[in-house]
Amino acid sequence: MCSLRGHDEHQAVTAMNIFKELLRRAFIPITQEVLRHLTAQLRSPNEDLHSLALDGLLAVADKPEQVWKLLPLLPEVANNLQESDLPNTRRLFSQLQRSLEDISSPALAAGAAGHLLPLFDAECYVARNFSIHNFRVMLGRGATRALRDLALRSLAPLLLHLHDESSIVVEACWQTLSTAAILLGHRKLHRLVLIRDKWSTCRIFGKRFRKVAACSFQEQILGHLRSPQVSVREAAIRILALRGMRSDEQESIRSCAVLATYALEALPDEDPPGRSLQERLRRLCRACCSSA
Repeated sequence: MCSLRGHDEHQAVTAMNIFKELLRRAFIPITQEVLRHLTAQLRSPNEDLHSLALDGLLAVADKPEQVWKLLPLLPEVANNLQESDLPNTRRLFSQLQRSLEDISSPALAAGAAGHLLPLFDAECYVARNFSIHNFRVMLGRGATRALRDLALRSLAPLLLHLHDESSIVVEACWQTLSTAAILLGHRKLHRLVLIRDKWSTCRIFGKRFRKVAACSFQEQILGHLRSPQVSVREAAIRILALRGMRSDEQESIRSCAVLATYALEALPDEDPPGRSLQERLRRLCRACCSSA
């Protein structure tokens, strides 16, 4: 791979083309170094290198036995995809989906689901839909403790992505929430999911699972205050407000304080000189109320 790291772009593209063909014909072993190189080339400003790297990943994904090597790298792959990659992106995730559907062991399913969870927040909607759909498939492979734990960890991001800009992703979230509710034995949550009641679903989640997953739930929601999707950010604010209103006084105050701190950090830095904290908080309150 030395020639691929050369400074001559023409030489690098030629070498990458040969490298891709060797991968496709299985003339070289697929190692972690090979996969790291392909994902690194996705970041290349050279469109030819970027495209050839994606072709190389397609060649890897076409081999079911290599899927486990590729799964941990999917978040990085998804974050470096471009709009022009959409046809090949669909092919890549379609090939990976066929391999995942062959998994029947609950232990292997839990391992795959753990790699899919970080992709729920990928910028590419195809990646979000792929990860959420296949996460549901993995949850259906058994009722083990590992899969239940993953189902619990998935509830907060799934609730937030019910407000996703992509209707395909929203539908995948409803279906996955239904499977997760069944796996967790939560009948009321399942009924609310079936009637597609977004905010009642958020309320029952906060009430039932507060003691079990309060810290991770709040951390997950707070992380989405910086989501690139406005609709997801607004949903995060409203869910935190709902949680605060249903808590005791001390927890309610803490939730509001944490929310205000994060939101103030997100306010633009170019405010006019002399603007007081009171004025900034008033802007924050107006933003929260408009999304309620």
